[in-house]
Amino acid sequence: MGMDLPPPAPAIEISIASRGYSKGVAQTDGAQLVVRPEVAFGNFRISAYGKNVTAVGYDIEAGLSAGYRTTVGKVEWSGSATVKRNVDADPGIDNTALELNVGATRSFGALKPRLSLTYSPDDLGSTRRSYFWEAGSAYSIGKGFGLQAGVGLRRRAGGADYTSRTAAVTKAFGKHLTGEVRLYDTSRGELGDNYDRRVVVSLRLRS
Repeated sequence: MGMDLPPPAPAIEISIASRGYSKGVAQTDGAQLVVRPEVAFGNFRISAYGKNVTAVGYDIEAGLSAGYRTTVGKVEWSGSATVKRNVDADPGIDNTALELNVGATRSFGALKPRLSLTYSPDDLGSTRRSYFWEAGSAYSIGKGFGLQAGVGLRRRAGGADYTSRTAAVTKAFGKHLTGEVRLYDTSRGELGDNYDRRVVVSLRLRS
């Protein structure tokens, strides 16, 4: 007997930021455009993404992901597996990686704390095993405004270890458009511009 899946629910998210960031560190010199199509079947999701990056040997990163979300008691759980790839990377560059993520969120009224772990056994480029733990929270202050803050810890072989810090103000414009002003900072500013403190402005449109 076959298993009946819920009807598909397609969506797409498009965001543009004054500078691209991933795991608390800049990954573009200028603006970044990210496109994320998704199809959900109940709690199960299949999604993809493409974005521009600034790196030696490649300038586009893409990925394909399978994920699952569920609620146990009052805790929302999510997990995903993503295959990332540097598109048209120069020969000799490690251009494919598997990334695993698990996260947990619980609401306490307007406060919504979150914990997550992202792990790759062999990340892109020269980075090999990589962990990124992050703890943060969002707080709704009404009229579409929200506050966010978080601290991340990254440990990796073949790359610099660091602690990241972030804080943001968000504003929802209706159901589909969100604006954000976010401060990024790390404990390793001496490593260069990508690790320095910076304010980033972004817009996200989701259908």
